[in-house]
Amino acid sequence: MCFSDGTHFAIMPPAQDHKTRFEGNTGPNTGGMGAVCPYPVAASTAAECEKILRDSIEGMVEDGTPFRGVLYAGLMVCDGIPYVLEYNCRFGDPETQVILQLLRSDLYCVMEACASGSLAQQMPVKFSEEEFACAVVVVTKNYPTSADKGLTITGLDSVSGSEGCRVKVYHSGTARAQDGSLVTNGGRVVSVVAVTDSAQTARQVALQHAKNISFTGASIREDIGLEAINILQSKSSTAGSLTYSNAGVDVTLGDRFVEGIRASVASTQGPQVLEGIGGFGALYDLHSLGLKEPVLVSGTDGVGTKLMVANAVGCHGSIGQDLVAMCVNDVLCHGAKPLFFLDYLATGKLDITTMEAVVRGIATACRETGTALVGGETAEMPGLYRAGEYDVAGFVVGVVEKADLLPKRSDMAEGDVLIGIPSSGLHSNGYSLVRMIVESLKLKYTDQCPFNASKTIGEVLLTPTCLYWNAFSKVKSKVLGASHITGGGIIGNAARMLPGDLAIHLDITKWSIPKEFIWIASQGVSSEEMSKTF
Repeated sequence: MCFSDGTHFAIMPPAQDHKTRFEGNTGPNTGGMGAVCPYPVAASTAAECEKILRDSIEGMVEDGTPFRGVLYAGLMVCDGIPYVLEYNCRFGDPETQVILQLLRSDLYCVMEACASGSLAQQMPVKFSEEEFACAVVVVTKNYPTSADKGLTITGLDSVSGSEGCRVKVYHSGTARAQDGSLVTNGGRVVSVVAVTDSAQTARQVALQHAKNISFTGASIREDIGLEAINILQSKSSTAGSLTYSNAGVDVTLGDRFVEGIRASVASTQGPQVLEGIGGFGALYDLHSLGLKEPVLVSGTDGVGTKLMVANAVGCHGSIGQDLVAMCVNDVLCHGAKPLFFLDYLATGKLDITTMEAVVRGIATACRETGTALVGGETAEMPGLYRAGEYDVAGFVVGVVEKADLLPKRSDMAEGDVLIGIPSSGLHSNGYSLVRMIVESLKLKYTDQCPFNASKTIGEVLLTPTCLYWNAFSKVKSKVLGASHITGGGIIGNAARMLPGDLAIHLDITKWSIPKEFIWIASQGVSSEEMSKTF
């Protein structure tokens, strides 16, 4: 199951329903005799299930009928491969009851976000990762053929939780008799859900309380959850069955990701790259450049909490350019031509679509700056990052003739001209401040931008960072120093290129301040704070 706002979706943990009436999956199909969550599946199977839902959501968008609500795909897993049996658009039955008990996000806020098209603002939707829920349904004797109504129900008062174990009773088919007593009013009468950190305990508690609920002909299935528990016990008791995939790291999925980006990476490489991705290290022929006294210049950076905006909007294509620009713009301040770039991508659960979008953006920016993308690392770290979260870092190495190194502080003198090259927007700095402003105004990233009516707030904030190399390379022989205005703003960065006896004089009336900065300042950010941040 997943929540969907028509564009974005949030996966729920896998739940197993028990459809048949009797033990051993025998008898007629019912609306559900019980459920467990999470149901243990391999990481590769979980990824395939997520792809089914993703393709379904995206397909409805392409058809012009975006779906908002809960999409429920009934799946059957055979030999690790999920097959779709049916689709439903509801949030009910025992499988929902167990999922609800593990939900940590506010259900109302999530559903409201689905209805309003702003689910990205609620991402990631959080579920308990340390607990197991088991639901047992108490039904009437002849269910599902018929429902015995008006039977007096007893034993509900004895249902209660204990330390470390929560118990919840859902009424499905009950009513009040004229004398005020509780009676049956349908085939599925009540569900008992137990939640604890032990699958075995949750099952035992749910069964025990379900048995204590009594009416004439009351019946339950006593094998609810056994299959899931057997899988869990098999994994923990058989040493040979433990795999990296069981721990949440899918090496096969990682290999598929590498194959998917291979062409993009290769498109950035020239003859100086002696070995493509797949080796233990990247090889670059520096001698072929014909430099007399080459000096290597390295730089590393990330894109900060701009990633949170990308996650909220569900748009990751510009992040790659941000990453390359933040690194390349740093090394050009020393006059260095960028040679090669490496990336580091870290996530809790590898989402191939998202990561491929990031790498394609990296490759495009590398081609634009003549930089070879020679390799990288993609780390899947469940437990350190939640599913849906990721971080990126970039590393660049450039080269410059020793005689051309910048800054040339000894050549600088009073009266030298300072030339500013415009930014494309916020670039990748100050996003923690901007996000705080957006949240304080109760705005959504999908809302119309207050200072650019043709775009949403998210679209404006995700404007990619400028790549300055092509413009800078044309004039660098005439430049004495350069500063990349990043964290610390103009005040903190411009002075880094100067000798100790010189200072910079700026007259902000000489240029037009972009609208995004005017808007930020209008929210109570002082001029001094603006100049130290952007």
